[in-house]
Amino acid sequence: MEFIKRHWQSRTLLILGLSSLLGLLMFSLEFTQWAEEVNRGLLSMDSSQDMADSPIQQLSVSVRMILPFVKVLVFILVPALLITGIRACYRSLSRGIGQRNRNK
Repeated sequence: MEFIKRHWQSRTLLILGLSSLLGLLMFSLEFTQWAEEVNRGLLSMDSSQDMADSPIQQLSVSVRMILPFVKVLVFILVPALLITGIRACYRSLSRGIGQRNRNK
């Protein structure tokens, strides 16, 4: 419990700041050319009424069902993995510096 109470303001501020920054970056992704192409592709799948029984149309229905889950996973896991990797690098570097200081 003592660990949780120690420096909780600075840790909370750091987490909120990083989350806000990543949220803004993800929000700005909506205005890119890639997002426009994805939206245009989904709209073209909706407008293809003449291919109602084709396997392509069935695939598009399954893609429409899976796509929201994939988006959620990507938008949650990518920032989480980035932060975890940065944290692991920071810890390994800080341990290496601490060991070098003790050896001197």
